[in-house]
Amino acid sequence: AVMYVMDLSGGAGDRCSSVEDQLILRREVRARFPRRPWIDVISKADLGIIDGAEERLKDILKAEQLERAQQRGLSGDDAGDEPYYIILSIKEGMGVDELRQ
Repeated sequence: AVMYVMDLSGGAGDRCSSVEDQLILRREVRARFPRRPWIDVISKADLGIIDGAEERLKDILKAEQLERAQQRGLSGDDAGDEPYYIILSIKEGMGVDELRQ
């Protein structure tokens, strides 16, 4: 299984860790492991999520769901539920139990 952890707070460190860079890297890593179980985790949620970042992630996940559905010969309506990801804050205890499952 692959767990991709990203910091969408905008404070990820160096300039190579921008939200957009993290989402690009996620797409590249996901393409390398298309058949592996996959979970996306947004960390440091207590610091806030930069405007538009969560929506951008949802768009990427929906596009991936649609692509997988089409590969299985399904229509866009059969692509599945809302994209799944965990929002995590160790400081506030948010998402910790969900992550353990």
